[in-house]
Amino acid sequence: LELKHLVAGGVAGAVANLLTTPLEVVRGRYTADRGLASLKSTVAAVLRGGLAGVFRGAVPTVAWSFCYLGISYTAMAALQPLYTRQPEGPPQGTYATDDGAEAEAWRAVNRANSRWALGCGLASGLVAQSIAYPFDALRRKMQVCPELHGHGVVSSFMSVLRQSGLRGFCRGFSAMALKYAPSFCCSYACSAALLTHLQP
Repeated sequence: LELKHLVAGGVAGAVANLLTTPLEVVRGRYTADRGLASLKSTVAAVLRGGLAGVFRGAVPTVAWSFCYLGISYTAMAALQPLYTRQPEGPPQGTYATDDGAEAEAWRAVNRANSRWALGCGLASGLVAQSIAYPFDALRRKMQVCPELHGHGVVSSFMSVLRQSGLRGFCRGFSAMALKYAPSFCCSYACSAALLTHLQP
């Protein structure tokens, strides 16, 4: 495995999620705080916290996105040979030829590629999210829990650890897995289809 896949995926995800952290903070507060009656009042409440309030949870956000997307990109590169296989013979695009066996060989390989892509997507996505999920849990708690407002990353971590133990960083994982499993599979299946058809 090449380190460039881990670094490229991780940095891209970290930058993207860091830039959208203010929107995530507003969404989390608006969803969790019943005292905020409108989106406008939610934005005002977040802005009152200054830059620290706008980017609350940015450190675990960057850590989560780097781990999750870095591992996902690395897994995609490592598993790519499994779902971009091609049959031996002339280049792709031979469905219209008179050789029915050749066309059927391409169809069989494409079906196998799709199945492999679904399995690879599910496995790599769940593994990546399993490793990165504690950072995501800490990020959400820092953004929506009033008792953690004004706390730094270390103090928030210790507070959650004292109150809930290690389970506090894993709570909600099963629901997340059920929600994102179809997304993992579809992403890899689409990627496999595109890679197969774009290969020279």
